[in-house]
Amino acid sequence: MTRILMVMSGVDYWTLADGSKHPSGYWAEEFVVPHRILTQAGFTVDIAAPEGGKPAADPVSLRPEAAGTEAEAFADYIGAAAEALANPVALSAVDTADYDAIFLPGGHGPMEDLAHDPDLGRLLVEADTAGKIIAPVCHGPPRCCRLICRADAGSSPDAP
Repeated sequence: MTRILMVMSGVDYWTLADGSKHPSGYWAEEFVVPHRILTQAGFTVDIAAPEGGKPAADPVSLRPEAAGTEAEAFADYIGAAAEALANPVALSAVDTADYDAIFLPGGHGPMEDLAHDPDLGRLLVEADTAGKIIAPVCHGPPRCCRLICRADAGSSPDAP
């Protein structure tokens, strides 16, 4: 059976330029739609986040003005997935050999924690080296590129 690792942000804020923390998280649609499609197709989807992190939807992504008529359905789906979201696998414990692909939903939250996470960098390099599918959306591609390039070069994801 195909097994997908869905890497989620583990924070519910985004630090702005002035240092204030703005409520944020993953973008609801970018979790709900792919998760629903993948699980309905019969794939096993494991949710992972940085150690200690608990994925939270960006509150704006659940508002009708952002999500349209799907806002309530997105909130309901997230509610139904609450147990999996509350107990993500720690990225440090993930073995890429256990997965066929890595999927990364976007949002501003991922830019706060995943964009510089060394465990995610390791996983992405291992998956890329093994020829596995890496599927980032929205804010995912920039963090993937940064982490893969830095980890592949043997430097910290936070190195200049």
